[in-house]
Amino acid sequence: MNSIIVVGAGPAGTMCAEFLAKNGFSVIILEKERLPRYKPCGGAIPKEMIKEFDIPSSIIQRYFNSLILYQVEKDVIIERNGEGAVLWRSDLDNYLTQRACNNGARLQDETIVLNITRDVDKFQISTSKGAFECDWIIAADGVNSTVLRLMNWKKFAPDEIALTITHEIELSKQKIEERLGTDQLHIYFGKKLIGIGYGWLFPKKEVVSVGWGCQLNSIRNTNKQFQEFLSLIHEKIKGGKFKRKAAHLVPVNIRPFYRDKIVAVGDAAGFVDPLSGKGIIYAAWSGIIAGQVLKRIVDKNKIENFYELYEKKLSQAFLTALKAKRNIQGDIYGSNENILRFMKLWQNHRSTEIALSLWNKK
Repeated sequence: MNSIIVVGAGPAGTMCAEFLAKNGFSVIILEKERLPRYKPCGGAIPKEMIKEFDIPSSIIQRYFNSLILYQVEKDVIIERNGEGAVLWRSDLDNYLTQRACNNGARLQDETIVLNITRDVDKFQISTSKGAFECDWIIAADGVNSTVLRLMNWKKFAPDEIALTITHEIELSKQKIEERLGTDQLHIYFGKKLIGIGYGWLFPKKEVVSVGWGCQLNSIRNTNKQFQEFLSLIHEKIKGGKFKRKAAHLVPVNIRPFYRDKIVAVGDAAGFVDPLSGKGIIYAAWSGIIAGQVLKRIVDKNKIENFYELYEKKLSQAFLTALKAKRNIQGDIYGSNENILRFMKLWQNHRSTEIALSLWNKK
């Protein structure tokens, strides 16, 4: 039986672990923190993810039906239809981890990976809780992947990473709905205020997740820009109680995602939409795809075909779209006029359609 170590208990790692455990693989999930744990993230997921991955209503904080888009430097507001839900990543990740364990995976949380060596055809993983051995490693440990760093993989460059800052603001349900609506997300664009990125207000039941994210190479002054954003949206969160803050890095470009029985999934591979920052669903999809491909090549004893098949399945699912979005990202965020043009296109078209065909039809 092939043994698998999944490092990271986010959506990518847990979906991969669940699939492989269901299909007879020996799977251990290593997670550096104790679950459930807070994860800085807006927590918005599209409607299709709720159904496809059977996300229970018990962990959903609020459903949304539209996005309110602001071009703050052009003083333009556009409403876009879009259905989905907002949840806490702590709830989602814990739920998916428990589901993987119910299907045969084993969780080892509060376990920090310290070193990885290769012994013939096995990996030896040293951790804060002892040593583990496996045939395959799934690197699902985020943009700063310890697995990929220890194995000397290519790092993300400054223009391939965005810095996000999140403040969680407690506010009564009544005030949230008076100021932000009952079923809306609020997204803010502006070349000077934010740069290559956007700000957001994602309401949960009695908390508003206030976020700001900008590509590292286009940040002027992090604290100043974030404070300027807070001033802009002050009236919407006025009187709220500050709950917590966190900073987090998010990839906005794809890096190599397979080498020699090490498979990168989710943020570790850069599977995030560089236009919208959406990543949860791509993480889950990549975890499932990695599991499906691994099972297929092991069953057929065709390990040498892993990369080709993994790339093909990823491309069919979302990789082609993410690459196209990356290609037009600089153009879109190059000026306020282009940001506004993107917003107007996005009002009635999916961002994938814009990237693959509409944007270049000027």
